[in-house]
Amino acid sequence: KNIGILITDHNVNETLSICDRAYLLIDGKIFQHGTAEELAGNEQVRRLYLGRNFELKRKDWLLEQGKGAIVNTGSILGYRTVGERAAYASSKGAIDTLTRTMAFDLAQNNIRVNCVVPGAIDTPLLRGSINDSPDPEATEKF
Repeated sequence: KNIGILITDHNVNETLSICDRAYLLIDGKIFQHGTAEELAGNEQVRRLYLGRNFELKRKDWLLEQGKGAIVNTGSILGYRTVGERAAYASSKGAIDTLTRTMAFDLAQNNIRVNCVVPGAIDTPLLRGSINDSPDPEATEKF
């Protein structure tokens, strides 16, 4: 009772069935490589980037509680971009717009909606992405 829960499970309803209420939702994403041509038509990529976020709007259990918080995960690439990241950058821009719209719509139900934009972390994945970019020096400065 009265515990907050961080939901990252794909089966949200089953996870919530063990709790009396949810306080926080975080919908994390993974970084995907590829050109616009490779990714634009990929249904799995579209679902990964946007599908789970759009599902949040339909979660009646948040409305039934009369309060809550939704936290989406964005990216700096939703505001600034580098080459060959069209699908990823577009989806993160859409998450920003979705977050603002949901915040406006759900405020009357005492539900806050925010978007966090984590900074870059120097990992082998990031290093590889920088080194593989058309202009590694410019990407490093970004």
